[in-house]
Amino acid sequence: MPIGRAQQARLQLDKAHQRSYNVPDYTTHFRKLVLTIGSGVSEEERLHRYVVGLQDNIREHVHMREPATFDEACQLATRYEAMKKSIQSKSFYYREPKHTAASSHTPMELGNMQRMQHNKQQSGQEPKKNTCFYCGKPGHYAKECRKKKYDASINRLNKGEKGQRRQGPSNQ
Repeated sequence: MPIGRAQQARLQLDKAHQRSYNVPDYTTHFRKLVLTIGSGVSEEERLHRYVVGLQDNIREHVHMREPATFDEACQLATRYEAMKKSIQSKSFYYREPKHTAASSHTPMELGNMQRMQHNKQQSGQEPKKNTCFYCGKPGHYAKECRKKKYDASINRLNKGEKGQRRQGPSNQ
């Protein structure tokens, strides 16, 4: 006994899965099967069979949203897949920003470490335990460094000259 088109479509609907389809193609295939079957498929059955046939991660997303209709489930699945592809393409093309001389900032500790390495290369020996991280000289720490304090005072003076001229104490 030959199987009719509606019965054949019903069997295909029972086995319908997204597999390698993207969501819009799977949705189109699913809708064609439902149209071929005709009025024998209720809204509830369409919704259930469509969601079950989606890929695992998309199915979980759609199921969590609890769509009320088949069309709502299709929209959720399509949006989720588009969002997922967008995120993947952005992460694929993401590149670290290029550092230029004008925009490169190094933390103070990094600059001091580079200075210490330079001092180490010149002297050919490891720095001692109580070596200053600012000037690289032994015998004191950075918070006690006279060179650091001197540089800070020079910077303050330079800032004062760039801004307004310093005035003497005001008489009040």
